[in-house]
Amino acid sequence: MDNTRKKQYQMLVYSDCVFTTTGFGIVSKHILKALHDTRKYEIDQLGINFFADFYDRNLYPYNVTPARLNNPQDVYGLQTFLNLLASGKYDVVFVINDTFVVEKIAAKINEIRQHLRSEGKTVFKLVYYYPVDCHLLAQYSTMIQVAEQPVAYTKFAFDETLKILPQLKDRLTYIYHGADINNFRQLPDAIRRVRRQTFFNLTPNDFLFISVNRNSIRKDLPMTLLAFKRFKDKFPEANAKLYLHTMMQDQQGYDLRVALQELGLDPRKDVAFPMNYNTHTGFQVDVMNDIYNCADCFITNTLGEGWGLCPVESACAGTPVIVPNNTSHPEIFGQNRGFVYPCTELKTIDNSGYREIGRLDDIVNTMKKVWRLKLNKPDELKKICENARAFCEQTSWSIIGKQWNDLFDQVIAKPYVEPSLQKNNLGELI
Repeated sequence: MDNTRKKQYQMLVYSDCVFTTTGFGIVSKHILKALHDTRKYEIDQLGINFFADFYDRNLYPYNVTPARLNNPQDVYGLQTFLNLLASGKYDVVFVINDTFVVEKIAAKINEIRQHLRSEGKTVFKLVYYYPVDCHLLAQYSTMIQVAEQPVAYTKFAFDETLKILPQLKDRLTYIYHGADINNFRQLPDAIRRVRRQTFFNLTPNDFLFISVNRNSIRKDLPMTLLAFKRFKDKFPEANAKLYLHTMMQDQQGYDLRVALQELGLDPRKDVAFPMNYNTHTGFQVDVMNDIYNCADCFITNTLGEGWGLCPVESACAGTPVIVPNNTSHPEIFGQNRGFVYPCTELKTIDNSGYREIGRLDDIVNTMKKVWRLKLNKPDELKKICENARAFCEQTSWSIIGKQWNDLFDQVIAKPYVEPSLQKNNLGELI
């Protein structure tokens, strides 16, 4: 019997920590599990948004270090990340974050590689997984260029990247987020009715819209409230209610109390919010599945998404989804998998370029369409929900995890070639 133990590759993962409920954290949790289960990697994670004192090593068999441990003012742990890269410990490095966050340190990565080579130490290979929720700006593209394997979230992000980095066409790829089809699923009607009454005190005649989004500028929750108010006024017979799974006040977004007051919406009977909600800890998965099942329709009026985990989770639970026709949404919810309202106007935020947004009337008309289908053509609505669930099953985390395993196998097998950086006419990195 051959008892020779295969080499384990040393991997450094730099992302939101695996036990936070942020989008980056959830994605990290699923991908790292798939990689760990191969037994090919010993995984260290520099975890952003790691605020706990301990974690369950049985659930998360990784060495997780808080990003801000060495410097509480460096919330992303950028310098700590560079220090770890320079240690020469790692065979492969995996980064999951926004391009504008990692831009500050991306140009130093090749310098670290050159130093490692001169010292005769291991030169790591870098995989970078990133979203594009508007346009990719040239000034935030360095990490994509220095990665041996840049990976965009979607075909939309892939196309946006090649607009400014066409030289990457043979190196760039994209991998979707997986769908958590085991935890998010449709409940039997009898259980759903009980949950609706228990959670929201709904009657069978009430129509519940939900939105699960952080209260940030990009998510545009004041528009969601305005659209709900317009729908409620135009169609009082719908007995419409709205649940916003978010904080009523968030420094990244709005004080939604102002919008509620101006629109005359009562938070006790018209619009509900979660109690004692914390963005970083969230709610347990089974509770979120109950919430998705309570809804008659999920709606988001976001100004753009890199992916959008929450509408996909809702689709897994069999709930119809309304999304804007911008960024990644038509890719996921097109082809009769959801309700994609047109975006005919433009708006700019966060200096990332003009974003496509919908008109209020188009949003309300789409809300009306879902409500009317439920009343008059439930089989047609059911078919759309089944299409969405089928898409989720075709992109489940088990399938996506295999794609990541295959990708890392390919990265490790390839000989190391130091990536070059593109410069503009002024000699500045782009």
